Amino acid sequence: MLLLVTVLVIGVYLLVTPLLENLVARNLQSRLGLESTPEVNLEGSPASLLTGTFDGGRVVLPGLDFGDVRPEEVFIELAPFDLDLLGSLTSGQIQTRTPLSGTLLTMLSEAEVTRLAGIEEASFPVTNVDLEEGAVVVASETVALDRNIPVSVEGALDLQSNSLVFEPRRVEAFGLQVPAQLTRQLLQGTSFVYPIEPLPGGGTFTGVDVQRDQLILTAEINDLTLL
Repeated sequence: MLLLVTVLVIGVYLLVTPLLENLVARNLQSRLGLESTPEVNLEGSPASLLTGTFDGGRVVLPGLDFGDVRPEEVFIELAPFDLDLLGSLTSGQIQTRTPLSGTLLTMLSEAEVTRLAGIEEASFPVTNVDLEEGAVVVASETVALDRNIPVSVEGALDLQSNSLVFEPRRVEAFGLQVPAQLTRQLLQGTSFVYPIEPLPGGGTFTGVDVQRDQLILTAEINDLTLL
C-alpha cells in the first residue's frame, strides 16, 4: 500500500510540476511582453505537492533588454516559496502565501561592455574592454607629438543610481605606468558613467560582479508580480 501511494505521489508530481512551470512562464511572458516564452524550472520533491513548499527554481527571461543594454542572458534565481497548489491550478495564476521573490541576474558579454563603453564621447575613444576577475582594463589611445599613443586604463566597476561607473586606478602608455598628474590631465573631462534603464516595475540593480569575459548585474526582486 505504501509503495502504491509513493508511486501515485511521484506520478502526480511529474504531471503537475510542468503545469505550474507553464503557469509561471505564461504569466511572466504576458506581463513583460516577451516574444519568447521564459524557461521555468521549479525545484522541489514529490513531498512539495503535499506540503506546498518548494525549494526555489530558475526562470530564464529571453529577449529582455534594459534600454540600450543588451544582455547575453537574464534569469531569476527563485527563493523558496509556499504554493497554494489547488488555487493556482484552478485560477490559472500562481498563488503563493507570500509573493514570489528571488535574485535577478543579468549577464553582459565582454563585447557588449565594449560596445557600451564605445558610446562615450570621442575625447577618450574606447577601442576595447577586457574583463578580468574583479577588474576592468579599457584600451584607448591619445595623441601626443602628432602620434597616436596606445593607452591602457585599469580600474573597477561600481553601481551608482542605476548607472555603471568605471573608476580608473592605473593608466599605462607603452606598457609603462603614467604618473598621477599626467593621468588626471589625460582623463580630465571624461565621463565613465553608463546609465541603465530601470527594471520593469521601477526596480534598480544593486550589485555588479566582474568575472573573466563577463559582467554580472544583480537585483533583488521582492515580488515578481511587480515586474
